[in-house]
Amino acid sequence: MNKLLSEFSQRWLDALLDFTWRSWSALGVPGYAAGHSRRVLDPEALILFTCGVGRHDPRLFDEMLDWISLHERLINIQRLKTLLTRESFNGGPVLSALSRFMSRPKTASKWRRLAESLAAQKPPEPLFFLPNGRPLPVVGTPDPAFAKAGLLRDAVALRHHAKLFDPERPEALLLKLRALFGVNSRAELAAFLLTNEKVNASEAARQTGYFQRTAYNALVEMRLSGLLHVTERGGENLYSLKTSAWAEFLELETTPLWVQWPPLLSALETIWLKMRDPEWAHREPMKLAL
Repeated sequence: MNKLLSEFSQRWLDALLDFTWRSWSALGVPGYAAGHSRRVLDPEALILFTCGVGRHDPRLFDEMLDWISLHERLINIQRLKTLLTRESFNGGPVLSALSRFMSRPKTASKWRRLAESLAAQKPPEPLFFLPNGRPLPVVGTPDPAFAKAGLLRDAVALRHHAKLFDPERPEALLLKLRALFGVNSRAELAAFLLTNEKVNASEAARQTGYFQRTAYNALVEMRLSGLLHVTERGGENLYSLKTSAWAEFLELETTPLWVQWPPLLSALETIWLKMRDPEWAHREPMKLAL
């Protein structure tokens, strides 16, 4: 591979892994120093992103599994599946393996349904990679859940060190709202409205990762509560929350910042995968710049 491209690809991966560690740490994963941020994190987008870059950091990947096992009731499975397809994340086979692993408890039927709806990796290949890009050898008997999905790794041994998310952190606002309102579109819509003044149903749907009809129906019903304000402009309804009252109710010390994570993380993953594409391996620097 072109030396410059190889070095840049490694720096890019290191930066992506650092970002992923810091994000999971903000939600309760131990073992990594994470500063505070006002950016609201997206659990489903973060899971899908880690299914890709996490293959180059086994410890990070297993810490994610540990965190999911603790918070699995706050994960929106349907949204996870929708984002995987809509944003073209590359981790479908890994998500299939993860879902098979999570479907072991008798109460995790939603994970079984997700696993059944996703295609397995064929032919079988190692799940993890060493820093030099070579596959990480499997020492013992491969984990059966991952092997069934076509990905080979040693048996998973969760440490159960993950902590429940901190509801006072802005990064965990979505989880806080899901714990309060349930795992549905209203949690994302409330978070988005809290960080934006006036939005229409179409933009709310695009930003939160739901179908427009789903977002519209939820907003219409939320309006009945009297806590959602509606104004008309140019023939369309614009929705807003009285943010000061909601901030006091939710005990928000700072105003959270909304980031549309799914397309952003998908783009970062695509750039990284493109740099690792064999087709680019021997291109001249000037051609790579183009």
